[in-house]
Amino acid sequence: AAKLPAALNLIAKSYGKLAAVLEEEYIFNWLSWDGDNVLADGSILDYGSIRQFASKHDKYRYEDVDHFSSSLNEQKKWARQMVQAFAQAVDFIQTEEKKPLPHFIEAKVLAEFDLAFKQERDSRMLWRMGFDHPTIKKLLKNSGKEIEDFRQALTFFEDLKIIRGPEKLPDGIDHRPIFLIRSLLRQLPQYFLNKVTKNSESEKAVERIPEKDVDDSFWMDTKSFCRIMAASYASKRDLVITPARVENAQYFQACYLKLVQAAGTNITGPNFNFSYLAEALKIIANRADIINNPHRMTGDGMIWIVDEIVKFKDKLSWNELQDVLELFIESQVLVPGRWKPIPKPILNPQHSIGKLLRKIQNDLERYKETV
Repeated sequence: AAKLPAALNLIAKSYGKLAAVLEEEYIFNWLSWDGDNVLADGSILDYGSIRQFASKHDKYRYEDVDHFSSSLNEQKKWARQMVQAFAQAVDFIQTEEKKPLPHFIEAKVLAEFDLAFKQERDSRMLWRMGFDHPTIKKLLKNSGKEIEDFRQALTFFEDLKIIRGPEKLPDGIDHRPIFLIRSLLRQLPQYFLNKVTKNSESEKAVERIPEKDVDDSFWMDTKSFCRIMAASYASKRDLVITPARVENAQYFQACYLKLVQAAGTNITGPNFNFSYLAEALKIIANRADIINNPHRMTGDGMIWIVDEIVKFKDKLSWNELQDVLELFIESQVLVPGRWKPIPKPILNPQHSIGKLLRKIQNDLERYKETV
């Protein structure tokens, strides 16, 4: 009984981290229905109802006969409610009196859940930007305001949906996002790196990042800013440049560079200044290019990839099929230092496994924007 409070805190932290990973990495997991497939430490037992999106399809709902699932953003609520149920169970063990679940709506342990959720979510966002773990730790400790400002700027674009409205899917409904934030996070550091190395006035502009009147020539123009992350299905109406988008595009870029500046001591040395900015951006750009690789698995993509493998199972030996699976899996470990892209010579159609690997890559490209 003495260990119960510690166990409850551990469960709260585990579920807070789980909810953050699901939300920030765009992983759909029907927690309100599949709670029995999740362990007390947040580990997942059954992957049958899990799928990863390439962008924030937070309006997607799976249709299960007579009702719809929860959405991406609602997973936090259900994970939090599970912790609430654990608090109820621990109280019952300690008092031998079963109180109703609403009695625990303000249980102290939920604060542990909220803190773990926020820290993990911010950490994941910074990782997607291209920062390494030591730098992320430093930013979480010292740059809370800069992180919140960037979160606000990112959310503005991440949440925008196509004008066409919700649509019916074979397995549910969705209202597709206009922008693929990963595309922006992959390309923006390279844009700034080019600006810093080519523009002799960049030093002055960067020093004035917090100000509203930074030289407009330093920022990526709003049309280009939106275009590089626009989904292929976005219409001209979806991409209209509004005053709000102009303001938020520049705000996003300013917040981005302020975080790079705040992280400078970890990325580039103890005396961060403009002369180190190019080096910092180069490191971030290389990391972000891997972390936000466009050829990442999605639910739809995986379905078709499995179908391609089944078609080839009688054309290749078991060893060759195993080689295909291993090469594909390694190409999906999108972690700097561990990522192993499929070697181009192997993708040659003349190679024994090249044709199948090319089909797999084509499926990733075809379904990279879907659910």
